[in-house]
Amino acid sequence: MDRDILYLYKEIDQHIEISVCAWRKVYIYTLCDKCFFPFYYKNAIHHDCIKFKAKQKWCSLNETYNGYWKYCSEGDFAKCVFPFWYRRMIYWECTNDAETFGKNWCSLTQNYNKEKIWKYCD
Repeated sequence: MDRDILYLYKEIDQHIEISVCAWRKVYIYTLCDKCFFPFYYKNAIHHDCIKFKAKQKWCSLNETYNGYWKYCSEGDFAKCVFPFWYRRMIYWECTNDAETFGKNWCSLTQNYNKEKIWKYCD
């Protein structure tokens, strides 16, 4: 019985959130909006949320930043793609190969050799 009630509350919350997001979108950009990746800002291409002149990481809501942005939530950050190909090896997890400071990193595409898009792993 308790599980059924909990499920019902979750379902109601999702519908309310969707309705609120749809209503607010008419007026302003909200947390309901999705980050646009990659986006252009300050003559650079960004494939993940950035922390530029802000206390929190943020993203643009359109391809070329023009004032519409939001703070990133957990679901907005770029995800590592596994497996990925780097040099002549296939990686199934983050690696510190060729990283000067020994920090783990991963590719954001399956073929790092071609796209060269990456991020540090958490």
